[in-house]
Amino acid sequence: MLIVLGLLSTQSAIFGPAKYGILPEMLRDDDLPQANGIIQMTTFIAIIFGMASAGFVKQAFPDQLWKTSYFCIGIAVIGTIASFWVRRTPVAHPGLPFSRSTVGIDAETRGMLRNDRRLLSVLLISSVFWFVGGIVQPLVNIFGIGQLHISESRTSLMAACMGVGISLGCVVAGRASRKRVNFKLVTIGAWGLVVCLAAMAGFGWWATPEAGETLQQNDASLWASFIPLSTTEWLARGVLTLLGFFAGLFVVPLQVELQTRPPKSLKGRMIGAMNLINWIGIVLSALFFGIFTKALSAINWPMSNVFLFLAAVILPIAILYHPKDEVLSHNRA
Repeated sequence: MLIVLGLLSTQSAIFGPAKYGILPEMLRDDDLPQANGIIQMTTFIAIIFGMASAGFVKQAFPDQLWKTSYFCIGIAVIGTIASFWVRRTPVAHPGLPFSRSTVGIDAETRGMLRNDRRLLSVLLISSVFWFVGGIVQPLVNIFGIGQLHISESRTSLMAACMGVGISLGCVVAGRASRKRVNFKLVTIGAWGLVVCLAAMAGFGWWATPEAGETLQQNDASLWASFIPLSTTEWLARGVLTLLGFFAGLFVVPLQVELQTRPPKSLKGRMIGAMNLINWIGIVLSALFFGIFTKALSAINWPMSNVFLFLAAVILPIAILYHPKDEVLSHNRA
């Protein structure tokens, strides 16, 4: 199992930079905001389907989860076949040798980041975003099952609400950018994230296990899970949808800036560095999540308090990060 997970992660490490790196090679700069909005939307639609399906599948096949692997293999085959239709793009630096520094961030890319503080700040804020996202997803699972005491299918739907919101936010961000890197959207998204994360912490203080236990008993079928049966569940789904929406507004301008700002010869390496730094944020989120779990269990505090910590992480960005918008050219990068 660990070997399979390692291979899946290796595939993601190769696929991610290629997916985002090909956009500036295929499209004009001023088309990138909408293109990124669409790419992010379709990505999160797939995530929605996966998250929403997980709880239902676990309830439907509690002792035969291996059967779901057939569906996963089918999706992988379809994706592989579809990849043959992606047109080739010219190699930016055909003579570039492979070196040990290629495993991390090479010297030329590090030099570019040292000299371009704006680009470096965008890269680090992108990593913070994925750090927060890496904690929110499992935190919602614990919040639903552990605090609200609702079923796994209902908890999966709460997580799916975030995906719906992110998809909408990405599309709106692409349209609202109006052929520029619109950092006002980052500010709006940051404040929205702060408010929604704080609200989720508040629901944790308000929620009562008794209501959740009644909900779980009322799940006569899997389809009944789609209807929230308590005020807390209604509010949590709504706030998580808004949380996702503001996350979409937040991330699309950052993505576009990382694609358009580097010189042409370094764009691919910049996208690779972005992928590396983002995954460092995700790995750190797993470590911090484990620390929070042990610490809050020791003092008997609800895990929903972590939402408040995440709001505090985003708050300095909302207050201090206000770069000027950047108009994008009509030329291909």
